Amino acid sequence: MTGSADWILETSSSVGVGAIVLDGASDGWARFQDAFADNDPVYYAVINGVNKESGIGTFDGSNVLQRTTITATLVNGVYNNIDPIAISLVGESTVGCILTGATQLSNDDKYTQDEINSLLTGKITSVIAGDNVTVDSSDNENPVVSVSDALFDGKQNILPPVTNNNTFLSSLENGTQSWQLPVTKHSDQTDYVVDDVVVESGTLYTCIITHSAQPFNFSNWSPTVNAVGSGQTFNYEWTSGTSGDPGDGNVGVNNSDAALATQIRVSKLTVNDNDVSVFIEEWVSGEYIGVDELGGDQESAYYLLTSGPTDEGTYYSFTGTYVGGSGDPDNNAEVVISHLTDPNNKLPAGGTIGQLLTKTSSANYDTDWTDPPAGGLDDKLNHTNGVATGIYEHIVNRGSVSTVTVNVAGGNVYEAIADGDTEIVTSGWTADSSGALLELTTLGTEILTWTGITWDTGVPPVNNSAGVIRAILSSLDGGTTVNGSIARENT
Repeated sequence: MTGSADWILETSSSVGVGAIVLDGASDGWARFQDAFADNDPVYYAVINGVNKESGIGTFDGSNVLQRTTITATLVNGVYNNIDPIAISLVGESTVGCILTGATQLSNDDKYTQDEINSLLTGKITSVIAGDNVTVDSSDNENPVVSVSDALFDGKQNILPPVTNNNTFLSSLENGTQSWQLPVTKHSDQTDYVVDDVVVESGTLYTCIITHSAQPFNFSNWSPTVNAVGSGQTFNYEWTSGTSGDPGDGNVGVNNSDAALATQIRVSKLTVNDNDVSVFIEEWVSGEYIGVDELGGDQESAYYLLTSGPTDEGTYYSFTGTYVGGSGDPDNNAEVVISHLTDPNNKLPAGGTIGQLLTKTSSANYDTDWTDPPAGGLDDKLNHTNGVATGIYEHIVNRGSVSTVTVNVAGGNVYEAIADGDTEIVTSGWTADSSGALLELTTLGTEILTWTGITWDTGVPPVNNSAGVIRAILSSLDGGTTVNGSIARENT
């Protein structure tokens, strides 16, 4: 803590804004070294003519006081406790240890927990709720402080003792608190109390949070087959109507017994009038819908969708199969619809570098990682050999093909390889401005014929050595005039 002491006053002849060298005590006063040791933080104040400064300093145990933190200054009548800086000392100053108005206690000036523990060690001999607390005292008066079972004038009860590391604190209706054990439910609908921390690696076990209590038996839990999927939740109200439009903000089924229902009807609007059609229309067969009542008996019903949505105008209908739940929600009760994506509806795991994702059947999401064809992707592109039609095409002139056609309607960047005399032509020009970049790899021995292209330099690219020719082709009149610019040639 920052220190202070009574009757400390010294003179100093230090000048400037640096450390203060203490020359000795003023008449009838004590010195800083009488009260403080080396490296002690202390409160100080300096008077230098009409100027004054206060702050927190660091004393060296002898006669030097570092001005560590400046808390306030009064310079030529101007007071500053916002952003004060050290005053520049001239002549003789008076330095004292004093708490000034600008000095505020910081966290460092408060007792730490270790200091509090040290002060209380051996003092409190017993603390029992509803009993008394006996406090030792050095004068053997043995004072007694009465402690009831409540704190803060009866506004807050003392917490009950913790009996299990897995419990949570629950508020009861009478205003008290109680430690409760979490309860889970096994797939056979039996409830279990988790009376210890469960440590199990490698397997995810099925459980549903519920409310009653039975002995916990971990061996009865069922491991899940699939990883948990992702989904959405929306706020609705339940309708007991079994056909037609459920009404804005409502959800219902086609049977008064939710467990026997085979159709689910969901309004396009939630109970808060939010249109969630963009989400609902993406729900597909094989996914799940759950309806959970927020109040009342908190009944629930869960369905496996066997169809996608049918647009009924103001609502969607689905066919489905009941898979579980606890009963029928009350009519007009607030409910939450949970939509859970089938965890199988995702990209397959695995795959290696260079493999391709391909469809293995016409079914949704039925994909797998496969090796590319032996001849490379060029063999599988949907274009005639030697004719570029894509955004980026790799065209190989295999000798039997003497013409490379750059179809600018199909893309903007093309790559070709010439291994014999080759003619380059263009097609696909439109009335709008358009163009393409051609990268042509040659051996430097081929005769290249650039048909219908007017070059900026007046001559086509040179092909005297192996390398890559880059040509920029463009037209502003639908292909009547095709301009060529040479970005690279094989000189």
